[in-house]
Amino acid sequence: MDRHDLTLSGLEPPEWAARLLAPFGKNPWGENIWRVVWAPRRITMYGGYWHDNGMFEYRYVPRYGKLTAWILERWLPARHFGSPKDWEATTANAEGYLSNGPYPRFGVYMSGYQFCAPDHSYIPLLPDQVLLTVQAVHAGRVRKTWEIRDAILSEEQAREAMSDVRFEKLWHETHGVRRGSSFGKDGVIQNTDAEIEQYKAKLAATDLRLYKEEFQPGFRQY
Repeated sequence: MDRHDLTLSGLEPPEWAARLLAPFGKNPWGENIWRVVWAPRRITMYGGYWHDNGMFEYRYVPRYGKLTAWILERWLPARHFGSPKDWEATTANAEGYLSNGPYPRFGVYMSGYQFCAPDHSYIPLLPDQVLLTVQAVHAGRVRKTWEIRDAILSEEQAREAMSDVRFEKLWHETHGVRRGSSFGKDGVIQNTDAEIEQYKAKLAATDLRLYKEEFQPGFRQY
């Protein structure tokens, strides 16, 4: 499909680039998720006021400025940018023009890596270089086993912490006139926080379980 995001003139990527990147997936229109483009050919649309002619209009301009290098780009689906209404709300300028052009309903290719020297000078494009780069970027999107485990543990700890907060809030609302303390049976002021921890320990040590739908507010259950 013609995305109107490349000029007709300029360097074409080597034939091996598309074959090398094909295994990393295709979008719904049969295009490679990853592609290599020559930076001077890459264009994008902007809308608004232009100082050179004093006009409000839409124009195609170089996406990467004056950079002369090969770019590894990755396709992002339209949903990445929200709905058309979201796009209009966030990109419309005061003059009513969409600063970043129309809603990208076919998705957009975004820069993933620039093949150039630290001073942005040109370096040749090599197969091993492209393959290793896309492998590294692609692998970074895959969650490792230990990352999944850590995420599950973090979520469980967060749930326990919220449960403790709710318990302590309910305790403070129903015990004593002085927050942080309560009166014992002998009229002695006791530390509420220590009481709460002891009560939690007793609950944890019992085998008492209650179905969620049978729970009643308060501390007395039938």
